[in-house]
Amino acid sequence: MEFAVNGRPLEPSQALVSHDILDRCPRLEGACTANLCRHGGTCIDYWSWQQCKCMEGFTGKYCEKYITADTALSLDGTGRLDYAMRQSPKRDILLRQSLMGLTSDLSGPSSLKVKFRTRSKSGTLLHIQESSNYTTIKLKNGNVHYISDAGVGGKVERTLGEMVLSDGQWHVLQVFKNGSSTSLHVDGALLKLIQHPTQDFGGLNVLTMSLGGVPSGSTQQKIASGFDGCLAYVKYNGENLPFSGDHSTVTISKTSPAVKIGCRGPNLCESSPCWDGLMCVNQWYTYQCLPPGECASNPCQNRGSCVPGPHSSYTCVCSEFYTGKTCETLVACLGVQCPQGTLCKTANNGGFICSPSPTATELTLPIWAVPAIVGSCATALALVVLRHPITREQNLSKPLGHIYSA
Repeated sequence: MEFAVNGRPLEPSQALVSHDILDRCPRLEGACTANLCRHGGTCIDYWSWQQCKCMEGFTGKYCEKYITADTALSLDGTGRLDYAMRQSPKRDILLRQSLMGLTSDLSGPSSLKVKFRTRSKSGTLLHIQESSNYTTIKLKNGNVHYISDAGVGGKVERTLGEMVLSDGQWHVLQVFKNGSSTSLHVDGALLKLIQHPTQDFGGLNVLTMSLGGVPSGSTQQKIASGFDGCLAYVKYNGENLPFSGDHSTVTISKTSPAVKIGCRGPNLCESSPCWDGLMCVNQWYTYQCLPPGECASNPCQNRGSCVPGPHSSYTCVCSEFYTGKTCETLVACLGVQCPQGTLCKTANNGGFICSPSPTATELTLPIWAVPAIVGSCATALALVVLRHPITREQNLSKPLGHIYSA
């Protein structure tokens, strides 16, 4: 059926476009044709956008970064990062159930893995909310405190008092639910096995997951304090959830500018607090004075931090862009073999680019500099420096009269 006014056909799509509404989903053509995902990451085509699913230990839009303190989420107790669950994964599962004639939940066991560090003894690490049921994981006196409200199934509340986790070190918390059994692990060790109905925190009815606090309006919000610390990663049902950008499972929002990326902390060694030849080592809001050992030679490159170890060893703490024993290798260039005469560098899009290597080019001195060379070597050198500053790549071992530079 067509409509017209005064003989002029009406185009509904034009009216929609004027309000930024399209009559079809915009297609990102060739989304994964040129796979920009690095380090074994898999490109997934979501029609109008693409997403890189990264291998363990990598992050970034193109999996171009290592997960380090520089990529961690920082919270100060006043803000949250909220994930709102998209409905499309739920529709896909329900449609699959219907097509297969099944009534059971195909989503499988639920799993949650969080790496965090803090020096605060209390605070809400995360909160997972359904319409009424919820799961909250917090620290209480430095111990993990687990709360699960499963509605008619009852409420479970447990404190895992075996380990104090407010020591400023990185810790990994894992929660795994399979049927009526829920297990909690810290740093690979099983701390608690709960044989009682708990909320299915990874199920189809989950609405939101919040990092660092409880959303307003929840009954828990009045008694829950925020989390002051950092989260290196959050893995939800096997998916690494980013701290910004787009994702197929969630939409992301933050409640405060204080929610930001980066978890280095202040440089407490800047004031040189150590004496008697000891080396100051930053340890995230505290420091330690240690014998420098192998760190005395400053072995770490590219702004890496050296930490002395036992038995004359050392460890370099690298930024997210570098790796290797001395932070000498670009993460973007791992496994890359550039053609001869080129060097691998990080590209603007987070990938890599092979750029021409610096080569020696011969520069001939002007004729007016020759008398200066004959009369005084010092004068000749001054003339050369003024005309063409010498860089560290230049080779001054060549005969006088020629300068070799990059």
